[in-house]
Amino acid sequence: MPALDPIDSPMLCDDMTVAIAERIREEYHPELVEARIRYVFIPHGPAKNGVVRLGVAKRQSALNALLTEADFVIILSHDHWLDLTPSQREALLDHELCHCTVSLDTDGQPDGWALVHHDIEEFAAVVTRHGYVFSRQRDYARKTHRQLTMFLAAEPDPTP
Repeated sequence: MPALDPIDSPMLCDDMTVAIAERIREEYHPELVEARIRYVFIPHGPAKNGVVRLGVAKRQSALNALLTEADFVIILSHDHWLDLTPSQREALLDHELCHCTVSLDTDGQPDGWALVHHDIEEFAAVVTRHGYVFSRQRDYARKTHRQLTMFLAAEPDPTP
């Protein structure tokens, strides 16, 4: 994949990045087919609590949606984007698209757009000390078990 030129101010993502995102949206996020999504590069990723954020999804207010013609904006850190592999780029775009969803009214009918929080957020130390004690943790562990098994099998044995 050709390297992108560095940028010094926010700009819309290049066509290749948008094409990757739209392919992922079509394949994995059909509920977003009618969502107007814009993809933006910023020069440097913002840090939160000392951790650089590679990307962030934002739902637009009604006024911003009117002005920008976008229901969501996915903001990507350009400086870090350049260092990602193609598979990491796809995973990041998929991750940010997972934050975007259809909002439902009390009758279960679509009534706009909303952001979704992560499925699980936990400290490794808590899991180490207590295990997966909550149902969300156990569900997540079951879903990731296969990937973890493959990852561990591919790692070289650290013992001499």
